[in-house]
Amino acid sequence: QLKDPKAHELYETIIIDTVSISYALCEKYILSQQMVSQISEIGYGKGWNMLKDEFESTFRELTQQGYALVFIAHSKTRQTEYTDEDGNAIEAYAPDLPNAAYQICNRMVDVIGYIGVEYDMKTGESHRYLYTRGTPHIFAGSRYRYLAPKIPLSYQNLVDAIADAMEKEANETGTQVVD
Repeated sequence: QLKDPKAHELYETIIIDTVSISYALCEKYILSQQMVSQISEIGYGKGWNMLKDEFESTFRELTQQGYALVFIAHSKTRQTEYTDEDGNAIEAYAPDLPNAAYQICNRMVDVIGYIGVEYDMKTGESHRYLYTRGTPHIFAGSRYRYLAPKIPLSYQNLVDAIADAMEKEANETGTQVVD
């Protein structure tokens, strides 16, 4: 349906909420197609390859048609290589995705952000932020070298922060941002 030019007139961005559910549905599709109950029943790892190829090709095709993709995932905690002052392992928030789905999405995205809420004890207010740089407690990252590590959460704030980051990099490298 998204290949139809009429759909492209209506939509510029496709939001996948959540990417783990889409991966599970893709697996269910492969199982149905192959008439098996588990992906491992498809011999010699072919099932896993079929799942990976179907999942990746679907999203690649959307980007090749000019759609912007936004992947949403819940978070989970995972142990990091960092330890606290007592030597205890530090856990970080990371996307809750199967490794194969994570690897595919990671190659396609420009920003891996974590949305967090900070509570101000003095004012009693809470504020939502998008974290775009990793810390010992948050898994995040960006292709934009100068993207602010913490942005007040709103679409416009993100757009402005990316524009600022691109402009800073262009100034440093002597290039020009055109569009």
